[in-house]
Amino acid sequence: MDYIMTAAVAVIVAWVVIKVAWFTIKRVAMNVFLGIISYAFVTEALHIPVDMNIMWWALTMILGPLPVLGLAYFH
Repeated sequence: MDYIMTAAVAVIVAWVVIKVAWFTIKRVAMNVFLGIISYAFVTEALHIPVDMNIMWWALTMILGPLPVLGLAYFH
């Protein structure tokens, strides 16, 4: 009986971990997409030269388009 309960809890925990990981991957992908779109808009439509290094793109993964718009604002 103890093994059955342990297996059931393991399956539930694995399911929750997969759901959280899928949500996180989806959110990071959406943030990167919005960051690329905002970078293209700032550089092509507004003609603001934005020089972003790898650390700014890493922030874009977390914060979405905010680092790009912040760099454009402080240009």
